[in-house]
Amino acid sequence: MRLWFCFLLLAASESAHAARAARHGAEKSTAVVLGTESAPLPGTCVSPQSGVKICSVLPDGQGVFDVQSSWPGLLHVRFQEKIESFIEPDPKFFQSDKREQTVTIIPIARHLPAHAWQATIGSQHLTVTLNIVPTKTRGDAQVTILDPRHAERALEKAATDARVSAEARALGDEKLLWALTETDLTLRKPRGRTIARSRDLVVLRATRVVELGGKSFLSFSIENESAEPFEPGPVRLLSGKKEIPTQLRLAHAPILPKEEVRGVLALSSPLRRREVALIVERVGGARAVTLEKLEMP
Repeated sequence: MRLWFCFLLLAASESAHAARAARHGAEKSTAVVLGTESAPLPGTCVSPQSGVKICSVLPDGQGVFDVQSSWPGLLHVRFQEKIESFIEPDPKFFQSDKREQTVTIIPIARHLPAHAWQATIGSQHLTVTLNIVPTKTRGDAQVTILDPRHAERALEKAATDARVSAEARALGDEKLLWALTETDLTLRKPRGRTIARSRDLVVLRATRVVELGGKSFLSFSIENESAEPFEPGPVRLLSGKKEIPTQLRLAHAPILPKEEVRGVLALSSPLRRREVALIVERVGGARAVTLEKLEMP
């Protein structure tokens, strides 16, 4: 029983850590945007140095900005989130390239007609139109598009993720309580060979078999006795040459030197009185350690 509740506490700890990481990322984004001395007001641009322009959209995510372009210089536009759409300027006069968060626009004609060429860039929350104005002097090389609500949205997402995680944990607790009212929780020790050590000083231990509500779980631990961090990959369970479908939950990775980390495999079906092999692979597919002749109780 204590083992199973440890699993639940472990999941809750990981979810809380993820929420803290998301909040930290949002706070970092806030510091970057609000800590910029030259950050513009919504709907305006500033130029902290020649060729560099920073523009801030309106609170509703819309923005129209004038930028200057001259042959043969390139115009590099950067967003704070993934770009989803890009209406290019006239391909007769410009060559364009869209990446995940950037757009690059290069004039291919030495003499551009003297009027504004439009390019529209869209993301999940922003729609920005650039009026590209030809100039005979040095044009803009870098344009950064800022969303004044970017940090706020990041905090909202962190709060939503934390709430969803809490709801998932509550649902898991409810399912566990129902399972405990319908069936018994059984803990058994595996038999046969239960410990294996690799030449790289990675130790694998099979510790418990848990049965609850018609489901079986194999708990194990991985100890890193080497002087280097160990990054575990897939954990596989074989019965003969047949691989048993499982779901893996590992406390964390990588495993630091002299550290032991617990994990659990959820089995697709009980494997009573069968000899199996438990295999831990490295990231990339090479075997790290194999525990053979493990007997399920």
